Amino acid sequence: MKTMLFPLTLSAAILAVPAMADTYQAEVSAGYSDHSTVDDADTWGLGGRIYLTPVNTSNGPFELNGFLSHASYLEAGASFNDYVDSFGLGGRLVTTTDWVLGVSYQNIDPDYGQDADRYGVELGGYLDANTLLTGYYSRLDWGQFDADTLGARIEHYAPLGGGTGLWLKGDMSNTDADRGDDVFVLDASADYFFNQQWSAGGGVTFVDTDNDALAYNLNDANDTTYYANTSYWFNPRANVKVGLSKTEGESGVGWGVKGTYRF
Repeated sequence: MKTMLFPLTLSAAILAVPAMADTYQAEVSAGYSDHSTVDDADTWGLGGRIYLTPVNTSNGPFELNGFLSHASYLEAGASFNDYVDSFGLGGRLVTTTDWVLGVSYQNIDPDYGQDADRYGVELGGYLDANTLLTGYYSRLDWGQFDADTLGARIEHYAPLGGGTGLWLKGDMSNTDADRGDDVFVLDASADYFFNQQWSAGGGVTFVDTDNDALAYNLNDANDTTYYANTSYWFNPRANVKVGLSKTEGESGVGWGVKGTYRF
């Protein structure tokens, strides 16, 4: 029965959307993920974001409206499965001179064992209208998994003409564990936009460490992972996204579906 909840909710949202929507200021999302060979991996997720000013939907692909608007926001999210629940808060401030400051907090509550807290901050700026470069730091307080992470990420949208475009992202980080080996992670991805509504893409996350337990807690994987996704906006306000992932050394695949509605 739970598999019917998401499609029915999404269908109702699509039917309720106005024919035209030039701006929005908030969005909510709900998602479900699972793994084909891992028992009790099914996870529900909820999220919400409020923008401090209205976001224009005519500045490019609907998927990237907030990014291309250089928008500031506050957000919250939660996830739930049979073994662990988590809750997070965060926000990003973009100044009039395109400097970017972000903060985040996450509480991780496993059914067995010690709770964890993770704090993060990012600082950077837009290099031009379509390119954002930031550096970030996070601290994980979780007993034997205590660790500090330093990283940098870059995001760039390249319009290709005729309403098409390419969305490129890169992220590199190193986690210094209080106990055990460091964890190095390099992620690269690309999404092609066929038009304002539809995109498809993929990427790879490279993980280098002998500290498998910490790597899994940080990234949900302790080895190189390949992933693919497609996203479709029925209109400027209603979206569905589907993704697949495959981690080296593991049998089966992970998959997920997520719906988003703006207002």
